[in-house]
Amino acid sequence: MKLGVGIRKMFPGAVATNVVIIVIGIVMAILPLASGLGSRIALLLTSLGSAAFLAGFMGLVNVSILSEEYKRLTDQPFDQLMLLSKIQTAGISDVYRNRLEGTSRVIESLVEESSQFFAVGTSLKGLIGVAFDEEDEYTEIWKAIKEALQRKVKINLLLTNPAMAHYRSRQEGRPEGEIEAEIIENLIYLIMYKMENPKLADNLKIKLYDGAPSLFMMGTTRKMLINPYPNYTTACSSFSFLIEGGSPIYAAYYHSHYRAAWLDSRSTMDISDDPKEAAKQIQELINMTNHDKNTLIIPDENKRNSMLQTAFTILQS
Repeated sequence: MKLGVGIRKMFPGAVATNVVIIVIGIVMAILPLASGLGSRIALLLTSLGSAAFLAGFMGLVNVSILSEEYKRLTDQPFDQLMLLSKIQTAGISDVYRNRLEGTSRVIESLVEESSQFFAVGTSLKGLIGVAFDEEDEYTEIWKAIKEALQRKVKINLLLTNPAMAHYRSRQEGRPEGEIEAEIIENLIYLIMYKMENPKLADNLKIKLYDGAPSLFMMGTTRKMLINPYPNYTTACSSFSFLIEGGSPIYAAYYHSHYRAAWLDSRSTMDISDDPKEAAKQIQELINMTNHDKNTLIIPDENKRNSMLQTAFTILQS
């Protein structure tokens, strides 16, 4: 009984098809007995019905044998095989011990992308490192992004509003103001990149989301890498999952985690495409206070003044 249930779960289409063939065969075989058809037609229907019945029966036997062979080869119980099938159907194609391990697959996908690339994270350190630091383990993905911009691929980057980042700092045990500074420094870096590459600037859009981060995500139309934020460790050092484009998981996270936030004008702040306007926005961010306490988001005065000076330089350009 358990085997039969397992077969139906593993090969639902094959089982259903063979059952239908058997039913058709039985109907064709007994129809001449009740309809009074001519002997030749009756013989033909009986022969075809018998053949269909036999084909359907042998099909079920074949499915049963195939199931047992599959189980023997994999040495897995049906429940585990079904779990694997569900995972693949949902869209998970690989699992990685940390974010960096899965980055190469996204880079491969981005090299072939002609439409869009999107990323949702805190400071997006996982894409561009720490601003102006060329010696970083993530330079390959940033290089691929810049090459994609050359091909007119639309790049949408959604960072965390630095005024909200202190929630994450506490969980990760980071010094006060460190994550906030990373966000703003990378924001400055991106604005300066747009200034230096005006022909590419229109395809690089940046927004800030007014909410605590819960999931790092980046992807193309073909692949997506999702990397949950555990409460008390960094996301980049935690398990990541590669998702196939067009799958149920891809659609769910694309729309709920990225697209809905990207289009929500109440909770998302657009960084201006005009460098001078963007620099003014950055100045305001540097001088902001935390949402839940009356302190500057970057308490280090030297760090704050340095970033303000860089923003001022952009304004004077």
